[in-house]
This record gives sequence, structure tokens and C-alpha cells, in this order.
Amino acid sequence: MRKILLLFFCAIGFIGSVEAQVDPLYAQYLNNPLLINPAYSGLNNNFNASLTYRKQWAGFDGSPTTVNASAHTSLFDNKMGVGLIILQDKAAINKNTDIQATYAYKLELKDKILSFGLQAGLINYKSNNSALNPRDPGAPEFQGNQSFSKPTFGAGVILKSERYFVGFSFPRMLKATASIGGLQTDLYQQHFYLT
Repeated sequence: MRKILLLFFCAIGFIGSVEAQVDPLYAQYLNNPLLINPAYSGLNNNFNASLTYRKQWAGFDGSPTTVNASAHTSLFDNKMGVGLIILQDKAAINKNTDIQATYAYKLELKDKILSFGLQAGLINYKSNNSALNPRDPGAPEFQGNQSFSKPTFGAGVILKSERYFVGFSFPRMLKATASIGGLQTDLYQQHFYLT
């Protein structure tokens, strides 16, 4: 027991800073890969539309909620694909609304398809500080509600055959920061996805 307590206190001593996740959770990306890779636009040669809702930690005030609607289709003899993603993610006092258009160009390689995709859009970040009860109500970071809109851009690639599907994407290539109460903060994190 003493060893466990000693390890616990040593670990606490090494922690310099802690950051929370503010990005949407894509638990349904297997049902809709367009959310994480624009190269999926029109990949299956059909019109697809999707609406998903996710409530994490139901029953807790301010628990994360993610809603997204998307649609995509192929064009020009299945050589290109276009799509649209509308996503809203709420966690506590923060709400992100993301609208993106996607485009993909597909190359046929014998029995495989290689798809290159791009996405571009706008993300709006809102923070409802009036819902807080801070210890120091005069602190500048808690004054007024915050709202920022930033451009977003991403890219991805997919190789698909009858037997496998491999994808790599970077859906948020631009780093978005904002000054809230004199503090510089990231509006979202930049992630790579391998599928």
C-alpha cells in the first residue's frame, strides 16, 4: 500500500499542467467516415445522408452532446464526390458549430480506388459565461459571452478495394486560437486520423 501511495504522490508531483478535451467525439465515424476524412465523399457511388446524435454522460449537467448531419454523393461518372457536413458540439458552457463542404477526386487503379479529398468551411465557437458562478466574478476571462468564427481546412486520402479500406486524414489543418480575457486559447486541437 505504501508503494502505491508513494507512486501516486510522485506522479502528482510531475504533472505540470492539465488540459481538457474540447473536440467533438466521433464515436459514429464507422457509420459515417466523412466526419473524419473528406476523401470519403462519393466513394461508394451513391447518395448518402446521415443524421447522428450522441449524448455522453447523460444525466450530468453540461455533459457533452454532439449532433451532426451530413450528405455526400458522387458526380461525373463516379470520378468526383462532393459533400456537406454540419456539426454542433456542446460541452458545459461551450458550443462549437462547424459547417464544411467536401470534395474528392477518385482514380481507378485496376480493382482499387484511390480517392483524394479536401474540405473547407467555418467553425463558430461560443462560450456562455453568464451560466457560470465563478469565485472571482470580476476576472476578465469570465466577463461577457464569447463568440468567434474561424476558417477551417482539411485533407485526406483513401485507398479502397473489395478486401480492404485504408485512409489517412488531417481534417483541421489550420490552427485556430482566440484571446479570451487576455488569455490565448486553442479553439480545437489538430489531429491525424488513420483508418
